[in-house]
Amino acid sequence: MNFLNIILRVRDENLFLESFVKHYFYEGVDEIHILDDNSTQPYPRYVANHPNVFVYESTHFKSHHDKMIDAKLMYHHVLKDKSKWCMLIDADEFITTRRNPEKTIRDELESTFKDVDLIKIPWVNFTANGRDKNPERVLIDTNWRWNHDKRHKHSDEFLSIWKHRDCKYEKIDVKSIWKNEAFADLGGHCPQQPTREINIVDGVDRIDNYNNDPETEIWYHNLREECIDRAYLTCNHYRGISKEQMRMKANDSHLPHYRVDKCYELQVESDFPEVQDNLLANKAIERGYYDS
Repeated sequence: MNFLNIILRVRDENLFLESFVKHYFYEGVDEIHILDDNSTQPYPRYVANHPNVFVYESTHFKSHHDKMIDAKLMYHHVLKDKSKWCMLIDADEFITTRRNPEKTIRDELESTFKDVDLIKIPWVNFTANGRDKNPERVLIDTNWRWNHDKRHKHSDEFLSIWKHRDCKYEKIDVKSIWKNEAFADLGGHCPQQPTREINIVDGVDRIDNYNNDPETEIWYHNLREECIDRAYLTCNHYRGISKEQMRMKANDSHLPHYRVDKCYELQVESDFPEVQDNLLANKAIERGYYDS
């Protein structure tokens, strides 16, 4: 049995894909299982030829709701009994260690989190910083993010379309790592249907029984800069990292919530470059993610 596997859903994510694969294998992941929704771009050679990357064709990845159908099928029939720990994560989400930066995710799972069932890891929102073109080295060149001590107000027009992206001052989305034996089903941010009494902790302080409902509590509450500084784990979220990427989402998106008027202009509203954060950039340099 593997220790840690990943489920990754993609469509034309080459901007992130090679960085993603290199990062998570360095962090101690055993296998990455990609659920592909009709990508038109050939995968980078490193990804396509990696012996521990497995690609499956999606048939239901046509809306925000339907995209979970294939992921759940793959989880139950291929992955649930194949590893101790599991992650369902997007290509623009990079979980990293912070309190103990010399450790990997696997190191922390084997020590700090060995006796828990689910870790809720808060997003840290990175930004384009006004950049026009896509970066060649995503993790090195994208090193500005929101200041999570501040409130970030969006327009009424923005919120009428993306209410779930309202100000993250009071609560912010999490991604999770969980033990397969403790849950019966998959969810977008957290697994569902606990199979026994479980212990859910947060990725910042490892607080036991942290909002101990995996199905409705997909948030970390009151994330602040001091929380990020001391966190065991955070999830760097690179949703909008250039104007070119924002235009691409606006002009050719398969997800309904991007097929809206003024999509590009509204995305620019979330570009808040307030804190320079080089933690993962430095790791990418030290680990040689972009070495030829």
